[in-house]
Amino acid sequence: MRILQVIPSADSFRVFLSELVEHLTGEGHEVLSVFNPVGGIADHPVHGPGRVMNVDFPRGGNLLRHLSAAKQLGRIVDEFEPDVVHAHFSAGILSAALARRNTQIECKWLGTYQGLQFPLANGIRRHLMRAVEA
Repeated sequence: MRILQVIPSADSFRVFLSELVEHLTGEGHEVLSVFNPVGGIADHPVHGPGRVMNVDFPRGGNLLRHLSAAKQLGRIVDEFEPDVVHAHFSAGILSAALARRNTQIECKWLGTYQGLQFPLANGIRRHLMRAVEA
């Protein structure tokens, strides 16, 4: 099976999602992980496990940056032709949801929240995050 992981930050990949890739590749699956390469606790390149690519995912609610990330992600989906796209965290899920609308590839799309953001937000941001996470 071909699996595309959408992860907003390289740190999340480094800390725990790389273990998922190790397990999946050990089971014979082909895994491509895409994430934002800059920032975080360890500002150095990640080389695996599995294949990795960089996409400038926003960590906030900047719609223009999400649209830009979604466009990049859509091209990757069309080229990689995954069986499953597995997006992580609110930011990754939003970009993936936008990318899904512009791709021709038939595959399953999953989103995993590692904690909801809307309960922690206030004002209009709370309503926006609640809508996105719903």
